[in-house]
Amino acid sequence: MIRGEVESIRQDNPLRFYEGSVEDKLRLARSINALYGATLQRLPGVPELLERLIVLAEQLGNRMRNMNMDSLCAVCGGEDRGGCCSIEMADNSDALLLTMNLLLGCVVEFRRNDGFECYFLGKRGCTLLLKPMFCLNYNCRKIHRHNPAAAMTGLERSSGRLLRAQTQLESILIVHLRNRRLEL
Repeated sequence: MIRGEVESIRQDNPLRFYEGSVEDKLRLARSINALYGATLQRLPGVPELLERLIVLAEQLGNRMRNMNMDSLCAVCGGEDRGGCCSIEMADNSDALLLTMNLLLGCVVEFRRNDGFECYFLGKRGCTLLLKPMFCLNYNCRKIHRHNPAAAMTGLERSSGRLLRAQTQLESILIVHLRNRRLEL
């Protein structure tokens, strides 16, 4: 099944990375990582980009913790309406994003399956090192109310730097997985 799923990517189906349930996307990401992870990590420029992503993700994570977003978002996600980190947010995690997290050594697994909160929301916030674009770009009123404008500006800049690097890696992965003949 793994080879068939990955083979469908090479059949000029780029949407395969973004379609399906979160379970399907995670299964595809694990397949890609198992079959091609070592090769992808050695592509020209990728080792340096992976190192940069770790630094940028750590900087953003530190900034978010300093702004108490980890606990603020976890509490809000647990409310009846689910908050920003509701189960619908898990759908913003595509197979490429999950693959990139796996390439970085992040443990990518469902932390919750309660029908309300995002699958990847842990007790101290998001457990993904690299986050979906929506999660990086959206800051609710509670976050704005609890933090000064300068902190919000710093958060937005950190998020932007990380998102640009994530997009760069995603582009490399798409080209490689679609156009290269890899040994199965």
